[in-house]
Amino acid sequence: YKTSLTKKQDSESLAYDKRNNRLLIAVKEVDDKDTPDFKGIYAFNLTTKTMLAAPVYKIDLKDAIFDDLKKNKAKNSISPSDLGIHPIDGNLYILEGTKPKLLIMSPSGKMLSLYELDDTDFPQPEGLTFSPDGKLYISNEGNKKEGNILQVELLNK
Repeated sequence: YKTSLTKKQDSESLAYDKRNNRLLIAVKEVDDKDTPDFKGIYAFNLTTKTMLAAPVYKIDLKDAIFDDLKKNKAKNSISPSDLGIHPIDGNLYILEGTKPKLLIMSPSGKMLSLYELDDTDFPQPEGLTFSPDGKLYISNEGNKKEGNILQVELLNK
């Protein structure tokens, strides 16, 4: 199926949104050169087999949740490598692999939490999923170590 996403957007992620019968795809790189302050998450409708032109979620790169990253002069606030939907609360979990981070957004698109992941434990996190009871698993590429899959328990922020 054709989508409106381009090579420059570099989408790497794909998640099934059961509640809305759609697939979600996050943009890793520049979403739109005219609006560089957000990265979109787009929806592919599984009934009509079409991609919506506008993002269904926007990661607002100017949101206060990213302020600490800006102080540390992080190059990008977030470049999604994968995303998933928590099976119990419906929150979106957005993972970044290059500067390991995990962003959590509500089903309405509100930024809830941002976790910087220790690159010793997460050398290059590229995949995430949940068990039916809501346990989070993150997989890491074997960059300079062997690849692994970790069960992750997040501390409340």
